[in-house]
Amino acid sequence: MGKRKSFRILGVLALALVLLLSLAACAGQTATPAPAPQATTAPAAPQPTTAPPAEKATAAPATPQAAAAPAAAKAPSTAQSDWDKWKAEYDAEIARLADDARKAGGKLVVLFGPAIPEQEDATKKYFKEKWGIEVTSLNTNATQNMAKMEAELAAKKVMADYFESGPAAHFPFSLKADFFLDYAPPAALEPGVKWALHPLDPGKEPALAKLGNAIIYKDYAIYGAAINSNLVPANRIPKGWDDLLDPFWKGKMLYYDPRVTGSGNSWFTQMYKLKGEDFVRKFFSNGVTLVRDIPVGVRQVATGEFAMLFGASSKWLAGFADTPIKLVDPGVMLPVLGTSSIIKGGPNPSAAKLYQNFLVSKDGQEIQMRYGDKPPIRLDVKPLSDLHDLTKWNLLKPFTYDDEIVQKPKMRETATKLLTELGFK
Repeated sequence: MGKRKSFRILGVLALALVLLLSLAACAGQTATPAPAPQATTAPAAPQPTTAPPAEKATAAPATPQAAAAPAAAKAPSTAQSDWDKWKAEYDAEIARLADDARKAGGKLVVLFGPAIPEQEDATKKYFKEKWGIEVTSLNTNATQNMAKMEAELAAKKVMADYFESGPAAHFPFSLKADFFLDYAPPAALEPGVKWALHPLDPGKEPALAKLGNAIIYKDYAIYGAAINSNLVPANRIPKGWDDLLDPFWKGKMLYYDPRVTGSGNSWFTQMYKLKGEDFVRKFFSNGVTLVRDIPVGVRQVATGEFAMLFGASSKWLAGFADTPIKLVDPGVMLPVLGTSSIIKGGPNPSAAKLYQNFLVSKDGQEIQMRYGDKPPIRLDVKPLSDLHDLTKWNLLKPFTYDDEIVQKPKMRETATKLLTELGFK
């Protein structure tokens, strides 16, 4: 009995031991997947980002977006890529032209040229320092220059490279023969630049379309009235054309002769069209003195010989800063456009192309404004003053081709007849 009891006890103990070992094995198997190590290799932080919205906002990794941001910033816009492409081509073209111009002798002859000493000097300095090219300007009038070109082209011995003038003379002359080279300056094609007057607009005139870009617009002079402020009280400064009939002006006013090509003819054309013949007769009957040399007229006003020059431009006042002369708006201001062309067969066509590009480049426009007092036609050039800001003046519309070629010549004939009747010589 004692032995049997002992075996029973041992059996129970053995069974208990087996149970204990089984439990231990089960515990070991549940620890094997190791949830804790999974939490270290895949942190719980990303899992909550899909759960509570608050944590998603704070924990949302800026890394993927931040990584993409620099790539987006570096990707250029279409406008920027267009400008970069233009700039690369522009630099290459200018470098090539400058090199070819130097090889051709490094000289450039311009008929008419800036005509204002300060602007002429600044232009010469720019070309010499930037490209090593010497610029010579022959400052004679358009009629003489055109006769010179015709003679040289007929003799096949062209001496000048470039021609500057105005539409009234330039447009009809360009159609007489194959005088000028079709060339669009790359500065006129710069992406993003806005213009008060686009350089390539002459080619849009139907009558000039066959010339392509043989003529460009280069500047924009504003013509108004130049007065001597010592002689003209503030209450006598004209605010409109009717004020010009005031007897105060009798014998005190100069006017550029409208019987010849120039600003006087331009003013006469506008005045006759807008105010009529009766007004024009009254105006010229009010003791007006005619002049055919604007710089001389400006000097006469500056020195007090006359009180006003009607039809003066800011560019002619450039050398009289220390005098009492100033430009005023007599109701409306007249825009007078400057034109220019490369002469075919000239000795240095590459230098001429450089010059044509310079005239409408930012540097060229700034030089014309700073030293020639011409408002820039490029609107990315900051005006020096209101005098150079085309948005500040009440401007008449520029003349069309028909105005220049048909109407203004008719008005010269009308002016000749009318002034003869009024006793003008």
